Amino acid sequence: KGYKNYLTKYINQWYFTNEDLRIVQEDELKKLLIEAYNFIPFYKRSFEKLKITLPDIKENPFEILNKLPLLSKLERRNYVNDIINANPKRPTVEIGYTSGTSGTPTVNYLDQESIDRSFALWSRFHKTIGLERPFKSVRFSGRLIINPMQKKKPFWVYNYFEKQLLMSTYHLKDENIKFYIDKINQFKPKFLDGYPSAFYIISNYAMNNDIEINIKPIAIATTAETLYDYQREVIEKVFKCKIYNQYASSEGSPFITECIYGNLHVNTDSGIFEFLNEKNVQAKKGEIARMVVTSFRNLKTPLIR
Repeated sequence: KGYKNYLTKYINQWYFTNEDLRIVQEDELKKLLIEAYNFIPFYKRSFEKLKITLPDIKENPFEILNKLPLLSKLERRNYVNDIINANPKRPTVEIGYTSGTSGTPTVNYLDQESIDRSFALWSRFHKTIGLERPFKSVRFSGRLIINPMQKKKPFWVYNYFEKQLLMSTYHLKDENIKFYIDKINQFKPKFLDGYPSAFYIISNYAMNNDIEINIKPIAIATTAETLYDYQREVIEKVFKCKIYNQYASSEGSPFITECIYGNLHVNTDSGIFEFLNEKNVQAKKGEIARMVVTSFRNLKTPLIR
């Protein structure tokens, strides 16, 4: 129920003006900072050190956000127990780990609302690129779904409830790839998502060995790694469909998604994105910047700056 409610809300917000989205951000940020103030020791210490009060947060949450220190990856990893939201209305329902593609894997605690929000945002992305549920899909991710030492197929498991084939990225060797292609051809997914490197390995093998992938998917979405132009070209040629790039993260970053016109959209209702230069102030156009995020979708282990 929570997922469906959030999906309806997020689909409506996709058509909001920037001004309306700014109001959404302010409301979400206010709720996030108040909860952090009341229930999260790590952030509570920052508020106390800066002499920030609850009335300050309610009056101007954006100004308060700018005063807070940046959260480093090291702090996120080492002080995770202090970053967990202790709100009794948010019991932990799942503990996961990040893929580690940008460094060491990190533990991540989730409550039900965080899961509902994340899947609703993911489903909205599907809808914006022409996918309507239910549909069959294939996923390549960093999850260990098959024993890494296994030598014989199957190198996949079926997720019955999502009509989803979870395929192992750890067995993509030349001697196995034909089995993957055969299974994908047999399964006939409408959507595929996961590491661009996995799709590139399969596409390259199919091209070099004159093997046809004879399915007609609506889309492929890549995640977790950089999608390079040469990979996009080969994958789209072999799978005969468009690739959509998207960014989020297992620990709950806000979303950036590609649309049908090839543009990347910062999903401002999923969080706040800051682009800071080397002096940690708002970067000007043309300056090298780093992206700093504050997320509205993981409320159990929040990412604030």
